Amino acid sequence: MRKLLWLLAIPLACSLAFGQGGIIGPKGAIAPNGIVAPGVAGGGPTVVQSGTCVVTTTTCSLTFGSTVGAGHYLLCYAVGTGNSTGVSCTMTGETITRQTGAAGCSNNAGLEADCYVSTNSVGGQTVITANMSTGSGGIVAFAEITSPSGGHAIDTGGNNRSLTTAMSQATNAATTVANDICIGMASNAFASSPGYTALNWTQVLNVFNSSGTIMLESTIPGSTGVQTATATAQTGVTSQPEGVICLKP
Repeated sequence: MRKLLWLLAIPLACSLAFGQGGIIGPKGAIAPNGIVAPGVAGGGPTVVQSGTCVVTTTTCSLTFGSTVGAGHYLLCYAVGTGNSTGVSCTMTGETITRQTGAAGCSNNAGLEADCYVSTNSVGGQTVITANMSTGSGGIVAFAEITSPSGGHAIDTGGNNRSLTTAMSQATNAATTVANDICIGMASNAFASSPGYTALNWTQVLNVFNSSGTIMLESTIPGSTGVQTATATAQTGVTSQPEGVICLKP
């Protein structure tokens, strides 16, 4: 009888360790349904796909390699030349909002740089589009980012315009969640190799072409506080919009 009770206790202990549905687990564990336990090691937000497109007249679109997942973040960073009215970013069925003000990642001093974020994607689509009503061209970067703990909110951000090759953008306020994912971004009108160098965060993309250069970098700080993204633009750059946005996990 004692042996039988001991054997019956094993599945009960496993059930408690992984939780109902396999979502809650011990630190760093992958539950039976393949979901990494939220808020623990290995469960932070990640950039799952990214890309760029070039605005040759008034619009450009990017087709992601995979359909966008539900409950994710969508980031669109669009920089235009001579585009005084800004850029809009759209995806069918999604609400993507321009982030302005001191804690936003848009900056319209010099080159017009518009930063859009969806905090809770519907999912199911692959094509995201940027539209310019005026201007001579532009370059746009897109990224899809997971929100494994269901944060679905912007923590803080910041923006500025650098008049040198040094990009150094801090958040306007301290972050409130240690496991935010922070995205730094910058762009300039130069179309020369190697693009941005000396990134202090992990490179997401760093693309240069006839419309200029655009860069995204990311980090999960691991602690709260003011977060600062840095990089160096090509020699000769004297004007570059820059931004940063931190998203709750």
